[in-house]
Amino acid sequence: MVPLRAVAATAGGLLLYASFPPGRLWWLAPLGLALFAAAVHGGRARAGFGYGYLFALGFLLPLLVWTGSFVGWPWLFLPAFEGLFLALTGAALAVVTRLPGRLAPLVPVAAGAAWVAGEALRGRVPFGGFPWGRIAFGQPEGPLLPLAALGGAP
Repeated sequence: MVPLRAVAATAGGLLLYASFPPGRLWWLAPLGLALFAAAVHGGRARAGFGYGYLFALGFLLPLLVWTGSFVGWPWLFLPAFEGLFLALTGAALAVVTRLPGRLAPLVPVAAGAAWVAGEALRGRVPFGGFPWGRIAFGQPEGPLLPLAALGGAP
């Protein structure tokens, strides 16, 4: 089961990356997030952290490879560090998917709040954050674009 979850988390990150411009595959984002959710669902926080990190590497390594043209090989530290935020999000998602019986209806709201909190933290820490890779940035042509008028990506 662990290898399958690891593959799902990594594939989810790759699908999320593929949904970003310049491609026009915005519809891959929900699939990538669904794979990530399936990988962490019902697990322990520690496992969620690990799967979240695999998801992050699958997403951030190809997304941020361009930074290597400016700094050389140390660019790898950027996705490695930024991946910690998505790993924390994975841990939080694992915890909220284990809410007991009467609280189970709150799982979608709690999962959404965990994701937003993770993106907010990544966009602020350290030194003002590094918000590259927010989900909203990968949806320039999708049907959810009109929602940006309500509050924008931030």
